[in-house]
Amino acid sequence: MSIEILRRQGQWLRWLGRCCLVLCGCDQDRPGADGWPELAAYDEPPVISPQQPQVPGEPSVAPRSHDRGAVLGFTGRAELALFDSSTGAVLATAGASGEALGRDLALDRRHSRVLVLESDADGSSSNIWSYPLVVGEPRQLALGTRELRASIEGAGRIWPAPTGLVVFEPSNGPRWRLLGDDGEPLTSVLAPLPLAAWAREHADGTELGALGLETSGARPELVVARTWLASGAMKDFVLEPTGLGPGRLPATARMAPLPADLRISCEAARREARHAGLEATSHADASNDDGAPAGSGASWCSALDGLVLVDVRAGELAFRLLGAEIDSSAVVVPDLGPIGRVEQLLVLPGLGPRDELRIAVLASQPSRLLVASLALRENRIEIDDRAVIALRGGVRTEDQFFSRDLLAVGADRLLAATSAGVEAVRVLDMGELELDDHFEGAPLRGPLGGPACRID
Repeated sequence: MSIEILRRQGQWLRWLGRCCLVLCGCDQDRPGADGWPELAAYDEPPVISPQQPQVPGEPSVAPRSHDRGAVLGFTGRAELALFDSSTGAVLATAGASGEALGRDLALDRRHSRVLVLESDADGSSSNIWSYPLVVGEPRQLALGTRELRASIEGAGRIWPAPTGLVVFEPSNGPRWRLLGDDGEPLTSVLAPLPLAAWAREHADGTELGALGLETSGARPELVVARTWLASGAMKDFVLEPTGLGPGRLPATARMAPLPADLRISCEAARREARHAGLEATSHADASNDDGAPAGSGASWCSALDGLVLVDVRAGELAFRLLGAEIDSSAVVVPDLGPIGRVEQLLVLPGLGPRDELRIAVLASQPSRLLVASLALRENRIEIDDRAVIALRGGVRTEDQFFSRDLLAVGADRLLAATSAGVEAVRVLDMGELELDDHFEGAPLRGPLGGPACRID
């Protein structure tokens, strides 16, 4: 192989790595002053020619000039779109199935690709597609030609895995199914469909968790499921009841994990107990006795450790913290007015003290966006301040699965997909919210995906 070919291959790989970091929205090697990853700054904006008329089915590329990062969504013509999170300008598109009834998308950063699930018009089956993130000429980022990965019965949701992907599907009993990169099923487990889902990355695998509704007992009950994804396997599945029923049916409860610096874990509890002389067992001896997979490098008391739960109860929005040594009593958001449903909950990078938790809630019936600061004091949750703003369009109702219609782009900017398009909201000082009227999101639709500022 000639030196010139090697040189060109090296350039291509360097640009691919740079563009993948750009799409994720942050440089993982440069943590910010508050401990969260900084959003990438484009000191050398890619030089891309203006968008040309698109040949149907072919990927397109467009200019970009922003410092926030690109995010993913769909156009009104049902094309998969890569767009500027600051302006709404479409940067690249790729063909999708216009007749699809429902969609889900997930950015698979490990494999530099976008996964899209499309349900057919009657909801009887779904196809899962993979779109590679490709680099053409220098400084050009595009969505490559899609490839069919798998087909499933009914609707579903998808989640990237270290090897392949996880599909949440209702057919043949609700279950989580792990598919290989070739689309072949590797393993599955019967489990409730996720009302919320999250992932925590570790050196040797991924912990995938979800909030579900168990209906097999005398009363419906909210449960937390957890499994470990590593080496092409889904193992150590745990289903733990919360002891709480849903505030209403269809269930509208949502859940998210706490940031690592606020999480009250078994490891911390053990350290305190050892310091007090109450526990003689070493951490090394106890590390596999609390539900964590052997050799995982992680430690939990239970699947409920370090989670925030939001639900609508009697028309009011209520929060709870779940974890070791936490008072899990519900705290109601005051003076919010009646609220029908919660569709999505995000935990945001904090702008205040380290004991402050900033959350965003996307609500429907009516369509509103709430941002609140929750403080953990003496193991109790308190609401420090909150702000709410009405959205122009309607928020999609998700009765079966989690929603991906709300996306955080840093600590001070949120994107919400509605029937009127994608709406950008600024999170200002003193807890105020403001619609960004300069954001051109009317041609865009959800679901959304992209920046790495979401807390895993």
